[in-house]
Amino acid sequence: MPLEEITKPSAPAVRRQRLPLMMRPERPSGTPPGTGARGRPAPLMPAIFSLAPPTAELAAAPPQSHRQKVCRLLAALFDTPRTGELYSSIETLEQIAPQVEALLREHGPLGEITPRDEERYSLHLAKAQLSVRLKLDAQGAISVALFDPPERLANFAEVLADLLSLPGQLSLRMERDGRQTHEVRTKGRPPAVGSAFKLGVLAAVQDKVRAGDVTWDTVLRLGEADRSLPGGILQDWPADTPLTLASLAQLMITGNDNTATDMLMHFVGRDAVAAKLGVEGPVPTTLEVFKLRDAATEELAGRWAEGDAATRLEVLERLAALPRPEPFALTGGDQRFESEWQVGPERLCRLLEETAGLSFFTAAGNAAAGDTPDEENGESAVGFSGGSELGALTYATRLVTRDARVHCVVVSWNAADGGEQDSDRFTLAYRSLLRVLREPALQ
Repeated sequence: MPLEEITKPSAPAVRRQRLPLMMRPERPSGTPPGTGARGRPAPLMPAIFSLAPPTAELAAAPPQSHRQKVCRLLAALFDTPRTGELYSSIETLEQIAPQVEALLREHGPLGEITPRDEERYSLHLAKAQLSVRLKLDAQGAISVALFDPPERLANFAEVLADLLSLPGQLSLRMERDGRQTHEVRTKGRPPAVGSAFKLGVLAAVQDKVRAGDVTWDTVLRLGEADRSLPGGILQDWPADTPLTLASLAQLMITGNDNTATDMLMHFVGRDAVAAKLGVEGPVPTTLEVFKLRDAATEELAGRWAEGDAATRLEVLERLAALPRPEPFALTGGDQRFESEWQVGPERLCRLLEETAGLSFFTAAGNAAAGDTPDEENGESAVGFSGGSELGALTYATRLVTRDARVHCVVVSWNAADGGEQDSDRFTLAYRSLLRVLREPALQ
C-alpha cells in the first residue's frame, strides 16, 4: 500500500514484563485512586453460564476471600477449559470452553488476574488484556460471566503495521496537547468519515448559541422533511414534536440519531456546517447521503462525485423529489465515498477540541472503541465521535489522561472498493492505540 506521509515515534518500543500467574494485591483501604491496578470499562460481550461448585481440591483449601475464590476459579478455567468438574453440565462446557480456548490460542496463556471490585476482574494474557464481570451464586459458583473484547498488548509499530495491512485507505492522526505526534495517510483525498461529520454540525450549533442568537433551550419542531433513516429514534416520532437544541444535540452525538442531525442541519444551514468541516459545499444531510447510496441513484451519485458545487446543488434538488430509500437498497463502492462527508483527521481533532466543553461530552466515550475513561486513575474522555457504514469506519477521541495531557486519536478506514470490513480487527487496533497513550513504554 503506497504511503504518502508517515510520522513514527522516535523512542524504541519496550514490552512490559509479564509476571507469573498470580492475583495482584488488592488496594488497601484508604489508598487514593490512581495507585491501584489499571482497569477500564469496555463493551460487554455476554457469555452467561453456570459453573458447578469448586472442585474438591479447591474446596479443601483454607478459607479465602471472595476475590481469591473467584481468581482461583478463573485460573482453573483458563488452565484447563474442558475440565468437566468446572461446569454444571456438558452444555455449559460446550458453550464456554471454545471461547476460552480461542482467547488462549490467539492471545497466549493467562498471566495475572487483577480484581477491580467484587464482580469485575482484569485478565492479563500474554498478548492481550480483557475484563470479565462475574457473579457467584449462593454456593459460590460462577453464575454469570460477561467477557469484554480483548485489548491487544502491542507497541505502536506493531499496531501501525496491523492498520496498514488493512485493504483500502487509512488515515491516522494522534496529537498531544494540540501537537501532532503521529500521522499516516495512504491516499491523497480526505477519508469518508460517516457519522463523525456530526461534530461539524454540533460546532455550528454551538456557534449560534455563543453568538446569542439562540440558547440550548430553543425549541425546534420535527417536520416531515427532517425524517431520515436509522440510527436513532426520532424518525418514528410524531410530526411537530417539540425538541430543544440540547436534546437534539444529545441524541445526535450519544444516540447517533440521523433525524436529529438533519433537524440541526436545516436549522444552522449547509454553509455553516461546511465551514466547520473545512470543505467546499454543499454538505449533504444524512437523508441525502442515504439517497445517493440507493442502488436506484447510481447516475446521480456519479454526477455528484464528478461535479462542481453548482452540479451538486442540482443533484440535491432532484434528490428532494425522491422518497426515502429502503435500507437494504443501499450500496457501497469507492464512488459512493464521494457521495458523503470527507473530512481529514486533523479537522476532527480541532472539532473535538472546540466542542469539548459541552456538558453532554463530559466523561463521555464510546465503549465499543474502548475509549471510556479510567476515572479511577484520573482519566476523563471529554469527547468522542464515530462513523460506521458501508465500507467506512472512523473513531475519533479526545482523552485527558491521568498526567493531565490532552490527547486526540482519530483513525479512519475506507475499505477497498467500498467492500466489507473486519470491524473487530479495526476496533482492536484502535483500542491498542489508546493503550499506547496510557503506557508510554509501548510507544
